[in-house]
Amino acid sequence: MSSPPLSASRRPAHQVWLGLLLAIVLGAVSFQSVFARSPNKIVLVAVDLSSSTKTHRADYVKYFRMILDAMGERDVLLVTKITKHPSAGESLAFPSVTYTESSVMTSRAKVKEMNLKRSLEALKLFEALLKDEVEETPVIEVTQNSQRLLQQFKADRTIIVYLSDMMEYSKSTANFESTKPPFSRKLAEAALLKTKKEGRVASLKGVRVYVAGARDTDLERKEAIRWFWAEYFREAGAELQPKDYGTDLVAFDECNSAGSCGSFFRDGREKKLVK
Repeated sequence: MSSPPLSASRRPAHQVWLGLLLAIVLGAVSFQSVFARSPNKIVLVAVDLSSSTKTHRADYVKYFRMILDAMGERDVLLVTKITKHPSAGESLAFPSVTYTESSVMTSRAKVKEMNLKRSLEALKLFEALLKDEVEETPVIEVTQNSQRLLQQFKADRTIIVYLSDMMEYSKSTANFESTKPPFSRKLAEAALLKTKKEGRVASLKGVRVYVAGARDTDLERKEAIRWFWAEYFREAGAELQPKDYGTDLVAFDECNSAGSCGSFFRDGREKKLVK
């Protein structure tokens, strides 16, 4: 007749410790399956506050809402002004927003509520920012500073969204608004060559770029400006798809994982949040 199994108190010590180790491993696997990390991202929004954009800033709010709906756990949101001396402390319109991550101590529902409130505060600050106005729009200089700014954060993906007509206007770089002579493809080629020679092309390898607000009544100049930025970002190592450069932000499909984004801010439902 076989002997009955030993109770835990009568088992050899190494069997007890092996059982505990197995329980810990299985528990860790279970924890990771519940709180599995999705790839996180940094989103930097560069806002054009020149006088030529005043009539289109309501669109900027609409696009910013789309961006907020795509922000998830561990993501970082940065907003910078396209203004002179962007390396100065005031280049960030407001402090960075880092989204909280779920943990064994904090449920996903609670974290979602906390992160929605972070986005709500960011929206309020963004809307206040749009009351400002600047004279120069040194997009090139701001992009160079963005490279240094982004290096302060770690993420699996990096995205820059320009809410701008992309009219470079700076005494130190170029003037795309010039009418004597009008900015053309030939002048765009000369501007790009000058930018490269002066070492003003940022290093943005792997960065995804969106441009919303690119408009101009002069179609030749509009195409010249589009060509310049397509070539600039190619030289910078960034990814700028033709569909992602235009008058509108058609889509911002940058969710960390499938099904993780909604339309909370686009639908205006943030007003239901408890202040």
